[in-house]
Amino acid sequence: MKYYNGIFGTQNICIGLRQESTLKYFGNWLTPADDYGSAVMVQDEDFKMYAEKWKIPDNAYTEYALSVFRVCDVLLTNKSCVFHGAAFHWHEKAFLFTAPSGTGKSTQLFHWCSLYRNDIQIMNGDKPILAAENNEITVYPSPWKGKEGLGNDTLKAPLAGIIFLEQGSKNHIARMPISKAVKSLLPRILTTADNTEIVKNAGRMLEQILLSVPVWKLTNTGDLDSAVLTHDTLEKELFSDEI
Repeated sequence: MKYYNGIFGTQNICIGLRQESTLKYFGNWLTPADDYGSAVMVQDEDFKMYAEKWKIPDNAYTEYALSVFRVCDVLLTNKSCVFHGAAFHWHEKAFLFTAPSGTGKSTQLFHWCSLYRNDIQIMNGDKPILAAENNEITVYPSPWKGKEGLGNDTLKAPLAGIIFLEQGSKNHIARMPISKAVKSLLPRILTTADNTEIVKNAGRMLEQILLSVPVWKLTNTGDLDSAVLTHDTLEKELFSDEI
């Protein structure tokens, strides 16, 4: 086991890695740690659970991928979390596409890059860090960028909205009431949910997110028109005074 420090959002967290080759997946995010008394690490039960659920092997990449849950548990103690979604920068603000895996987050992000490449910048393609600070939610980079490795390790911005995706036979977008958004977004906070306190912290974090920014539900076919619909809706609702 070797130990490393990293800055995740605004927090310094020590991570223990059992496989030396895991370090390469973190890029420049980690440096050797002198004090590892409070280190977090992927547990044997984590490997076992995900091996049974997803048939994934116990290797260096798996350790890197699963470490996000243990880090998120620590972040939640200080009003932060790792959030499963694709973050992009637009109008000096951050926005998130989120949904269960395989629903089309990357597709929507690629459509926006194709249609509005001069106006947006990808912040993190899969798992940005969100932090509640100064009466708003700030989106920070993270080392977990998804299989495409998309992201900017220096760009941060205040969160202005979340788009929850659902596949459908036609394109439609509308605001989600908080009561429905809770059920859709709580699983997007990537906690282990190992105990009651962690779950409570996740609930508190989601409450701050939902009280800070609007959430839209985009039912879509995955085509370019769905991206245009989303862009024009957000532009009208949030930035019409700038036009």
